[in-house]
Amino acid sequence: MRLIILAILLYVLYRIVKNYINRPKTINRGEGFPKVSDMVQDPVCKTFIRAKDAETRVIDGQVYHFCSKECAARFEEERARKN
Repeated sequence: MRLIILAILLYVLYRIVKNYINRPKTINRGEGFPKVSDMVQDPVCKTFIRAKDAETRVIDGQVYHFCSKECAARFEEERARKN
C-alpha cells in the first residue's frame, strides 16, 4: 500500500515539475494582432488596412498605401487629371 501511495505522489510531483518547466516564460498580449502603427489609411476610400497587406506605390518620391489595385489605379488617374 505504501508503494502505491509513493508511486502516486511521485507521479503528481512529476506532473507539477513538467508543467512548471514547459509553461511559457513571457506572454505577449498583442501577439497575433496588428499594432496601431502597422495600420495605414487608403487615400482614396479612407479605409484602414494593415501595412503588410496594402498595395504600396511610390509616386513622386512619396509612399502611398492602398487597399486594392483598383484604388491605386483610381488614385493615379485622378492625380494624372490634376497635373
